[in-house]
Amino acid sequence: MQLWSQRQGVGAGGGGVPYDIDWLVVAGGGAGGGVFAGGGGAGGYRTGSQSLIPIGSELTVTIGAGGASTSSASTRGPSGSTSSLEGSAITNMSSSGGGGGAGGGGGSLQAASTGGSGGGGAGQYSTIFNGAAGNSGGYSPVEGYAGGSRNPSFSGTTTVASAGGGGAGQVGQPFTEENYQYPSMVGGEGGNGLNWNSLGTYYAGGGGGNGNSGGGRPGGSGGGGRSESRSGVAGVSGTANTGGGGGAAYTVASGAGGSGVVIIRYQSAAQLATGGTVTSASGYYYHTFTSSGTFTA
Repeated sequence: MQLWSQRQGVGAGGGGVPYDIDWLVVAGGGAGGGVFAGGGGAGGYRTGSQSLIPIGSELTVTIGAGGASTSSASTRGPSGSTSSLEGSAITNMSSSGGGGGAGGGGGSLQAASTGGSGGGGAGQYSTIFNGAAGNSGGYSPVEGYAGGSRNPSFSGTTTVASAGGGGAGQVGQPFTEENYQYPSMVGGEGGNGLNWNSLGTYYAGGGGGNGNSGGGRPGGSGGGGRSESRSGVAGVSGTANTGGGGGAAYTVASGAGGSGVVIIRYQSAAQLATGGTVTSASGYYYHTFTSSGTFTA
């Protein structure tokens, strides 16, 4: 995937001249589900660019929240919220919140929800829910991938385990059964996110799924939260401002989804805009929004 346009900024180093911008929009991640549950899906991940932004243009940035944690058995995790970048000078861009992980742990299980990346599936004895789909449409080829499902190599009916949430760069990992019998059930890892820029930062990793053996399972690179397999210990939340999905838990609260982020950059020898936290590297200025605000050219 080409993350940035290769054009030179038209107004590089100058004032009053329209210039090009590129951006990343990541939505809030979904939460892990409640008890023996699936990991939360990562927030939607989209990139774009716009030529010749007029001086004085204002772009409205909205940062989506992550889905809240849940401790109710068999309850799917809440989905994350949309992040967006909008203005009259650009083609508006929005990313969908990550899907919540499937609920497990007895009772009537709830399936994972779809989103930017889908929540991880879950199994409770003979009841199996596969992972939910990610959103494959938009400005990039995909916003994210599906949550994990049951490993097709296993066919036992005593499963009590769950899969990882999907990430921006990878499907969530499946859950597996060891010896096809309780209590040897291993959750799946969260799907990895994507390295958005040359500085090595990853965004939108899925949350880990829960099992009752094998320890907790890691979330995907890009802020995905780790699941937990110890009684009384909560799943780890997705990292704030990465769109990471929340990790599932064994008996208590799941991890919440991480909030989203919007980053706008342009190539220039001098700062040409205001808004967000401003940094510079390798000939580019970056405006990073961790809360809603306005980018003014």
